[in-house]
Amino acid sequence: MPLIRRTLVLVSLLAATAIVLAACGGGGGGGSSAAKANYADALNRFCTSFKGGVAKVQAATSRIPRHATRQQALGTFASAIDDYAKAIRQGLKQLDDATPPSDYRSFNDGTVKGFTAAAGRLQQDAAKARDGNVQVLSSIGQELNGIAVPDTPKDLATAASACS
Repeated sequence: MPLIRRTLVLVSLLAATAIVLAACGGGGGGGSSAAKANYADALNRFCTSFKGGVAKVQAATSRIPRHATRQQALGTFASAIDDYAKAIRQGLKQLDDATPPSDYRSFNDGTVKGFTAAAGRLQQDAAKARDGNVQVLSSIGQELNGIAVPDTPKDLATAASACS
């Protein structure tokens, strides 16, 4: 069924957004070692939640039966995408609650902004899928790839191993 194939391609595109978060950027400099370690722990929790959401989407969409109607497949997809948006928001709470050291503040703010936008877009697209809009399957990956998140500072990327 072409719908299922498109859904699986979409899941791959969603997983690719995790790579954006783990991209290497500039080095660090401001903030105590303890503050940096605490922030790295918060980022690890965010990435763990994010990756868990990707896995749930993959599992849910792989269970769509070949004989499913278009509406059934779209409904399953919409539920999975809603759950993914919730996982992102749950992970973002870790970053919202963290106090980033000064040299991670810009990264934190940009990451929270970018992934908040992604979660909002996912929820909008889930609603479109529930309404029977098949085109959302081909546009969601492009929309998510257009959301900007900053490069992870090199020292933070090393310390936040769950994000790689």
